[in-house]
Amino acid sequence: MTDRAAIVFSGRCIGIRHERDAALGIEVTRARFRVERAIKGRPGSTIEIKLLGGESRLAGVPTFRIGEEVVLFLYGTSDLGFTSPVGLGQGKFSVVTDKQGRKLAFNEFGNANLEPRFKSAVPGDGGGVDPVRLLDLVGQHVSRKKTDARP
Repeated sequence: MTDRAAIVFSGRCIGIRHERDAALGIEVTRARFRVERAIKGRPGSTIEIKLLGGESRLAGVPTFRIGEEVVLFLYGTSDLGFTSPVGLGQGKFSVVTDKQGRKLAFNEFGNANLEPRFKSAVPGDGGGVDPVRLLDLVGQHVSRKKTDARP
């Protein structure tokens, strides 16, 4: 997932807009995020993404809520201006606080498809991922890939 993502960051959804794309004539959703920690790519302090589907949800396309804390692994932007989380629901992690006050991140598949190297980011109960640890591991992976690519 990390290798396929152009941008990886943690942040908070600060805006949602459903509209008809004038050029394509289809319903789209624009979701805007305040970037709190960028790991891969250069999203800036805010980023807006355009997804297929408007108020009526398309199967598999993740949805967002204003105020929702997320970790996102995003594909690059297409020629038509669209992007989406890698693997749709796999690349969108919603961050929640459990009863013990710990922040845990869950993708739409209950983290079932995480690569084995990220399993150390998973606490023993509930399958939630510590979002800070997840981002640390992703950052280490990105750094290694840059080092490996040097001549």
